[in-house]
Amino acid sequence: MKRQLLIIFIGLFCCLSLSAQYSLESLEQLFEDMQELYVRFPGSELIKLGQIANEISLDHNPIRGGYVYAYIYPRDIELLFEESLQFEVMPAPSSLVIPVMRNWKEINSLQKTNSTVCSMNWNFLPSYQAYENLMLQFQTDYPSICKIDTITQLNSGRRILVAHIGDNLDVDEDEPEFLYTSTMHGDETTGYNLSLHLIAYLLCNYGADPEITNLINEVDIWINPLANPNGAYAGGNNTVAGATRANANGFDLNRNYPDPDPNDGPRPGGTQQEETTAFIDFAAERDFNISANMHGGVEVANYPWDTYGRRHADDNWWIYVCRDYADTVQSNSPSGVFNDFNNGITNGSDWFFISGGRQDYMNSFEYCREFTLELTDAKNPPSSTMETFWDYHQAALINYMEEALNGLRGIVTDSISGEPLAARVFIDGYDRDSSHVYSHKPIGNYHRYLFAGTYNLSFTAEGYLPKTITANIQNGQSTRLDVQLVPDVAASISDRNKIPFEIYPNPASDKLGIALEKSFGDMEVQLTDLSGKILLEDQFANQIEFELDIESLARGLYFVRLKTERGFGIQKFLKK
Repeated sequence: MKRQLLIIFIGLFCCLSLSAQYSLESLEQLFEDMQELYVRFPGSELIKLGQIANEISLDHNPIRGGYVYAYIYPRDIELLFEESLQFEVMPAPSSLVIPVMRNWKEINSLQKTNSTVCSMNWNFLPSYQAYENLMLQFQTDYPSICKIDTITQLNSGRRILVAHIGDNLDVDEDEPEFLYTSTMHGDETTGYNLSLHLIAYLLCNYGADPEITNLINEVDIWINPLANPNGAYAGGNNTVAGATRANANGFDLNRNYPDPDPNDGPRPGGTQQEETTAFIDFAAERDFNISANMHGGVEVANYPWDTYGRRHADDNWWIYVCRDYADTVQSNSPSGVFNDFNNGITNGSDWFFISGGRQDYMNSFEYCREFTLELTDAKNPPSSTMETFWDYHQAALINYMEEALNGLRGIVTDSISGEPLAARVFIDGYDRDSSHVYSHKPIGNYHRYLFAGTYNLSFTAEGYLPKTITANIQNGQSTRLDVQLVPDVAASISDRNKIPFEIYPNPASDKLGIALEKSFGDMEVQLTDLSGKILLEDQFANQIEFELDIESLARGLYFVRLKTERGFGIQKFLKK
């Protein structure tokens, strides 16, 4: 099987006897007091682990010193005993360092200059309530360029918050949308701290630093410092000591997303969690073009794919931007920092395969360029080192944000009316595995990140004649290509009588509901892929609400077409 976790290295491991043996009853007793256990398996168990890798949450740097490290949860116990796996329970990474925590009163006392966060020392992590207050303080201090949105409020009452930073927050502009998100593994806290520090740095330097001012003026920025608050504060709202990798239900959120590989099934990480559903909905509402997901436990920029052994179509570009990130950190730190694997970068599947990861979801389903940023070897390093890590990563974090402005960009419009269009931008003979992108309304703008070269791009939109244009791309530069598409005459004629309808849910998994305002008589229903290929057809007579079975469809974007003698309708939906 594909998930054999670098079995090529099996010869490096000797058979190790473990000092502790566990019964089913003893493990169940341990789980009465703990949500998750951190364990290690001897290298001799590697082949067995390869067969059940989708069931076990392997650590970021799983193979170390002859052992394989992983997190296990109550649902894993019977599987471990069924496979007769030998393992040893280890101290949780979050228990190795007791971080310095600050409540809101203490954070306020640190804000010495004009009652803002600009002069604070960031060698701490906030209590949960202090985190919410701090995020809202950003908005209060800088209301013209910062707004705090709630992605969701979890059943626990805690919220997943995101800072939206830009010069025109309520206006859609011809700008790329950029996202940083962190700590979806609750015990990996470096990114939590650095994300908060980054928000403060951007806000405090707007209008004073030309580079930061231009970034905020030209990029629509979103920063989510804490994607798994229930895991981070599993030990209570006043500390991240006792933080868990998983969420409150014991699910690894970075194994919980729909996976591009159909061999992995629709939900490789088990039941979709509320955090995952909320982020999927959030990403679907936005049109993110470029992003990074911050983790910890090793120092490397990990680029797609995690689920495929083959390379992403933009492999050269990924190597270029990840190499730039690693080189920038190394130039701002002592020797030996951020040089794991290939001197600080790695392809995901070269490291180890995972399915259900956020990185692959964003690249495949949202057509966004996202990599996984592993910031520090320690998941939860001493608070006294946080300012040091900021010094190492500050320039690299800013550089990657500026990459959003490079590559190929433009606006796609109707050649007659000038109205913006939602068009598919595809490179013939190059794009594969959903590496193409789309232009988005209401602006009609698109952003395509490419390594230097010459590319033949095809622009297609429903009801318009396709157009192919050649573009020359340079690294570190922006190339503008605005495109006008000519309406297809046949499509324009039939456009006169459109049928309005609603689809639900969207995204959908097994069933897709369709509701019309009124009956339009006999109706033909088609499901097509984005190229127009018909995948499913059915007939309905005088119905205003019905369901379609879409369980057999692979994950991705599709069109629903309704046709009657009186007109037609079309809408897009996401199969998750």
